[in-house]
Amino acid sequence: MINSLYIKNVALIEETELEFSPGLNIITGETGSGKSMIADSLNFILGRRAPKDFVRGGESFAEVTCVIEIADENRERLTELDAEPDEDNLLIIKRNMAADTGKSVCKINGKTVSVGTVKDISEILFDIHSQHEHQGLLKTARHLEILDRFCEGADEIKARLAEIVKQLSALDKQIAEIGVNDEDRASRLDLYSYQINEIKTAALKDGEEEELFSRRKILNNSEEIAEKTNAAIELLSGSDTSATDSLGEAANYIARLTYLDSSCEVFAQAAESITAQLDELVRDMQTYQSTIEHDPYEVMRIDERLNLIYNLKRKYGKNIREILDFLQKTEQKYEMLESSEERLAGLNKARVGLRESAEELCAAVSEKRIKAASEISQKIADNLRELEMKDAKFEAVITRREDFNATGYDRAEFMISPNAGEELKPLANIASGGEVSRVMLALKTVLADADTAETFVFDEIDTGVSGRTAQKVAEKLKIFSQKRQILCITHLPQIAAMADRHFLVEKKSDGEKTTTSAASLNEEKIIAELARLIGGAVITEATLKAASELRERQ
Repeated sequence: MINSLYIKNVALIEETELEFSPGLNIITGETGSGKSMIADSLNFILGRRAPKDFVRGGESFAEVTCVIEIADENRERLTELDAEPDEDNLLIIKRNMAADTGKSVCKINGKTVSVGTVKDISEILFDIHSQHEHQGLLKTARHLEILDRFCEGADEIKARLAEIVKQLSALDKQIAEIGVNDEDRASRLDLYSYQINEIKTAALKDGEEEELFSRRKILNNSEEIAEKTNAAIELLSGSDTSATDSLGEAANYIARLTYLDSSCEVFAQAAESITAQLDELVRDMQTYQSTIEHDPYEVMRIDERLNLIYNLKRKYGKNIREILDFLQKTEQKYEMLESSEERLAGLNKARVGLRESAEELCAAVSEKRIKAASEISQKIADNLRELEMKDAKFEAVITRREDFNATGYDRAEFMISPNAGEELKPLANIASGGEVSRVMLALKTVLADADTAETFVFDEIDTGVSGRTAQKVAEKLKIFSQKRQILCITHLPQIAAMADRHFLVEKKSDGEKTTTSAASLNEEKIIAELARLIGGAVITEATLKAASELRERQ
């Protein structure tokens, strides 16, 4: 149940707060006064998308805060959503929206949460209906979903059924991959065998391509390599002026210095080390020189190998690693396909078992639906008669599809005959706005006992109704409000007169700015507002008397 709704910087609202009561809370106001801003604010705090002009002009942000008192039976479900009420069973939901970016931040009891979490909470605690939701009632696709809300245990059955449908889908995919056609199976085995043999025959190794490119580069440049190597060896040790001879002569001079100055010992040690390194370098260069060769036949063999690798890359992967991965996967496919007859038999057996289980679940949920359809059809028809559709007949018709899905094999469609002598027809074909509103109210009245929602919000529930029908709708709402808290935006005096708490939305302008506010009315002001709803702009003694009498009759 909503205790209060605080709104700041929303459209024309600077700041206002509404404190709701249990029972029937009525919101009225002139056309264009801003009643829709209250509805938009409530939708916003419950996770819905805000309109583009949601933030008041000139302000940097909008803020809505809602204090909700939670019933004990919903506490556990909210805790599972990481939205545990406080010790007083209160949830305080706060949501801000920045004007410049349009981004919003949601908090529950001071903890930041996602908009998705708020939406999940709202689905448990609230049932919001506007003209848009009324039109959803006309869509046949929603009728099965609505019917299932009357079926105790249906959700559990459908959850098990959905898991089986998922498993069947996976099985069907495996069966399709194996193939049931012998000719296709043989063709695919031949293809896999060819691919495996082609890659295996190549005997590829990781890193081989890089090694081949490096070896080919050396062979193609062998003459220049030999020339440069010979020149280097000659300079290092091949003549009287070689580096080796020069370094040896320098080492002798340094050795003599040590006799004259002991501090030169470090130079002698360095010269000895360099001499040893130079001798090792010469030996290594001479060893390398002995390996240099030019073999045009090896170049041809390398080119042939690289060409083979290129062709395999073109078919099976961007590099050798990918080609080898392709080989592994293809070998697995070959093994699976080779044993496919046995595997296919096993998969088909499993498929038959799953379908039998699914059929049982479909039958179980269908049985619940048939029973519920019969019960609610009668209850809704009774409610429609109370709402001045005295000769109306209503029936939730269930038919069977050729195959099942995650919801079962049933189709559901709401059929209605609003007048005596007329045959049942789809609700969408014949229902006027007033009839849809009454069917919706009848549905909600019947569904209330099975619904977790603690607060019902009705915006435009009075669409298309007036006179005696409006009175009946008002009476039904009053009875309904004894089970659940109701917030109702209306323009009908018959409904407004039933209020346990009445709020008036007003728009005011001082010539420089326009603001909208909402205030709770005392009994005297309720009578005045009812008189306005009855008589329009001009309120007379007669309309005040009529308003007073209307209020007293409730």
